[in-house]
Amino acid sequence: MKDVCPEVARSEYSVDISSVGIYASELTSYLTDQYASEKTLFLGKYESAVQVLRNDIRSHFAPTYRALSVLNNQRAGMFHENQKIIEGVAGRVRGLQVQYNDTSSYLDFYLSSLSLQLNYDGEVKILVYDLIQAKLLDEIQVNVTAGEIETIYLRKIYNAPRQRLNLLIGYETDGIDSMKATVDASGCNGCGDLPVQKSRLLSLRPASISAASQKIDQNIKGEKDTAGISITYSLQCNHENWTCDFSNLMALPLAYRTSAEILDHAYAHASNEQVNMRTGVNKEDLLIRRDLYERKYSEQLSLLLKTIKPPHDEICFQCRKSIRTAVLLP
Repeated sequence: MKDVCPEVARSEYSVDISSVGIYASELTSYLTDQYASEKTLFLGKYESAVQVLRNDIRSHFAPTYRALSVLNNQRAGMFHENQKIIEGVAGRVRGLQVQYNDTSSYLDFYLSSLSLQLNYDGEVKILVYDLIQAKLLDEIQVNVTAGEIETIYLRKIYNAPRQRLNLLIGYETDGIDSMKATVDASGCNGCGDLPVQKSRLLSLRPASISAASQKIDQNIKGEKDTAGISITYSLQCNHENWTCDFSNLMALPLAYRTSAEILDHAYAHASNEQVNMRTGVNKEDLLIRRDLYERKYSEQLSLLLKTIKPPHDEICFQCRKSIRTAVLLP
């Protein structure tokens, strides 16, 4: 499903929409000012069909969903009174390391905001590294004024469904001094290599890594402070990620839904004189065909959903012995 799952190669489950009776030559008949080509018409109605399908799948499995947030609006990085200055270290990236090790749940790390308190005036580049892939995920520019707390609202999601997550959020401290901040208000809890455990799923600690080294966990060093970084975050269930595991099975229902969307568009515009003059569209035939595709969509989707069980994920899903399947036609 586009915008939810990565692009996948065409497989034995793929369905060409012409196999259910919609052809390019027919799309030509339904062009309007809104859709100037067959391709834009098809893609527009395909996107609409994907949204309908996603909503129907979500509604079907909603009784199995647990709460969205496992940890909600938490803060790591507490600024200290009296502005104790921590000298910047050349050649080091310093900040916060974030880890979760759960491999059975569909979880997202949601970074809501980031605050900096530095003894520095100017622009600072915040770097977010994936320490499992040794990959730079984000560069975030923050303008700071010495001694002041500068906050930016990021609303970024870092996704690792059924995988460990290991991030470093920091900046190169060469020439940049910070005000003392520790992971929590206790002062130095979690100093060095001992992480602060925020829950059984998530741990954080002040950490650094050589700016020149490979960005992997074995090169991380525990620190006593966060280099003036504070974040707010949540750990959230992603109830849609797991649908990627069976997205190819949805090809036929999606083809029927797309066909219904195309014919609904044609029916809505068939009263337009210009369209009728160009194509001779029969509104009654369009209505009959649209209703047929909607019934086929409903039937195929209901049959498939009966065969799919929620994942074994006690954090984000709850087991229901039976889920009634009913896909209602509009």
